[in-house]
Amino acid sequence: MQVDNSGPPATLHCLTLDISRAVPETLSARHGAVQAGVTFTERNFFYEHAGLKITRSGRTLLDSPLAGLCRDCDTFRPVKIVVRDLDGGEPEVLLELYTQGAHCCTTVLLLRYDSATRAYRRTLLDFGNYGYKLADLDDDGLPEIEAFDERFIYTFGAYVFSSAPPLISQYRQGRLVDVTRRFPALIRRSAAMVGKEFLTMKRPSNDVDLRTYVAVYVADQYLLGRPAEAKRALDYALDHGLLYRGKQYLGSPAGLAFAAVLLRDLARWGYIRSR
Repeated sequence: MQVDNSGPPATLHCLTLDISRAVPETLSARHGAVQAGVTFTERNFFYEHAGLKITRSGRTLLDSPLAGLCRDCDTFRPVKIVVRDLDGGEPEVLLELYTQGAHCCTTVLLLRYDSATRAYRRTLLDFGNYGYKLADLDDDGLPEIEAFDERFIYTFGAYVFSSAPPLISQYRQGRLVDVTRRFPALIRRSAAMVGKEFLTMKRPSNDVDLRTYVAVYVADQYLLGRPAEAKRALDYALDHGLLYRGKQYLGSPAGLAFAAVLLRDLARWGYIRSR
């Protein structure tokens, strides 16, 4: 590097040299007759010129900038692309993107082939802080989408103390179907993890806000069809002050107010089912 001065004598107080790359990259995947690829250029952690192309039996059916497919997607970091049959028909294309930031967020642009229009329909799925994975949990040859119910994040306390119950979905003919209750082993695992955080505590912790753990444990019990255990755990937390005293603590509901908000939300979100 060379710095030239063509004018009078001067003093250089500060110099910043930005060394980065601007190399086009491609992520691609194929399943049967369907091939998909995303191209982009990364420069200093900014992602530019992102585009998605899908071919089916050698014919290009989609070739578009990401900006034309979903809002702000062209600024996200492409993580991976998957071509996989989710519902026993035509393979779907899943482009995983990361919005970047301190602890957020995983987004998936899902594209499904529409035989009537011979084109791809798109859906944007948000998997938030905790992300997702594809796993054939029931061994039927089709993957479930294993994620978390991120409505619990921030709702009952600060993010650093957050947790969330499992949220298992199946993709069927263009929509997600909640099948979480079909997998009690995963729900019991979640309950065991959060339960150990508070079920033996005799007083509030000065280091950990336990309210979200209580919320997730209670939600898990309702998913398992155990409302009596959900009530017992909530009463235990109230009796030992684990939900704090008064109506609020650090800006979130506390004590009996927390219990009321939790039960209201669980009913609204479908965890508590009316008979």
